[in-house]
Amino acid sequence: MKKTKIQSSKSKTLLLKKIRLVTLPFLVSFFGCKDFVEIDPPQTEIVRENIFSSEESAEAAINGLYSISNGLGTMLGTDHAMLNGMLSDEFNFLATWNTLYLDGNRNEVAPDDSFLFSIWESSYRSINNANGVIEGLQENTSLSGNLRNQLLGEALFFRAFLHFQLTNFFGPIPYAISTDVETNNSIGKTDRSTIYQNIVEDLVNAQDLMTEVSNGIGRTRPTSYAATALLSRVYLYTENWIGAESAASEVIDQSELFSLTSDLNTVFLRESEEAIFQLYSEGRGIPGITPMGTLLIILGTPRFFDFGATELSSQQLSVFTGDDDRATDWVDTLTNSRGTWIFCGKYKNVGGSLNGPEEFITLLRLAEQYLIRSEARTRSGNLSGALEDLNTIRNRAGLSNVTLTDRSSIIDAIILERRRELFGEGHRWFDLNRLGKSNEILGTLKENWESTDVLLPIPEREILNNSNLGPQNLGY
Repeated sequence: MKKTKIQSSKSKTLLLKKIRLVTLPFLVSFFGCKDFVEIDPPQTEIVRENIFSSEESAEAAINGLYSISNGLGTMLGTDHAMLNGMLSDEFNFLATWNTLYLDGNRNEVAPDDSFLFSIWESSYRSINNANGVIEGLQENTSLSGNLRNQLLGEALFFRAFLHFQLTNFFGPIPYAISTDVETNNSIGKTDRSTIYQNIVEDLVNAQDLMTEVSNGIGRTRPTSYAATALLSRVYLYTENWIGAESAASEVIDQSELFSLTSDLNTVFLRESEEAIFQLYSEGRGIPGITPMGTLLIILGTPRFFDFGATELSSQQLSVFTGDDDRATDWVDTLTNSRGTWIFCGKYKNVGGSLNGPEEFITLLRLAEQYLIRSEARTRSGNLSGALEDLNTIRNRAGLSNVTLTDRSSIIDAIILERRRELFGEGHRWFDLNRLGKSNEILGTLKENWESTDVLLPIPEREILNNSNLGPQNLGY
């Protein structure tokens, strides 16, 4: 039974309300203009022209996009992996402050949940910011061709990534490609096949535009290989096995850029050679571990706080065998006067040091590419190649080779390995849904489970103010 809806008493909110008439709202922080959101369209065009007239201001614009995308409540920041784990069988949420985590954990998400609205609104705000960069650069002649292409590719990459996350949580959604306020206030849902076509188009264009080597701290600026890695994931989800294998191979073959680290404790470091794309974490909580604080690092000392208690579920813990190094290197325990908690410990130094954070939020990494290629190869009939990739990941974790001979058993082994390798990183919920396993697995774990729960509801406030976003997803 779903949580009873409570009609919001707040005034109606248009889709992308906070965007209004702005082309690049995040630039307020760089230029200090408090009234930027109120300027008229002609002034907006002038501001946009000035913003992209120099390398420094153009870089500031793209940095603003990173800042917002990395914030709380977005589909690329700390919330997406937490929400993914709560909706699936990875995490238990032990606090009460975040109703979306709590209700997602017990399968009672309500369309009027304020946290639900927050992730929708902030994600589309980030998309609008990316669109502003795209519009500002497409006709630009002031910047050097290489810089213009790189920044344009990064914006396309972000737009694709955010839409990918949103459609896997909400189903059919608007695919926003404009900053025009009238268009955005009336935009309707796009079917998922078209959404994926648009994502692929954006990523293919981003591949051609971006450089092969990141010029950010660590790997915090996307490259052509980041676009390729995300493409391999998209192709896997859309059952384009040839495309998934080809894209994953393109990344895996770049051994001079990417390699699996032998020490699991170094996978998420900012200098990790396994990382393909990271977000600068700024010392905040890291997704899947302590985003809102099972542990809060204060002067290097872990402390427990009620407002964000998260633990690994017994279902997740049960997938590890005693000889799996991930069970020791990536699982931690906290015991104090309040009790004992077992939690995801992939990130070792959330707070960082005097030189900045030692670990960054890792959104794309090489191990996933091996698992994508393994699954794609299995489904295409290349069983020996699939086992080679699967065993590469198993061996890194201290496990012996598997020697399976039938396709079904190999697929089961790959999905199990994804649970072990990628837990806490925002994959499990998506995997259950794309494989059609949600009802079978979550139906026995969640008391109020219904088959329609594979999608979150569209925020009620958005549908009330834009009928083109309706009808509401089934079951809500």
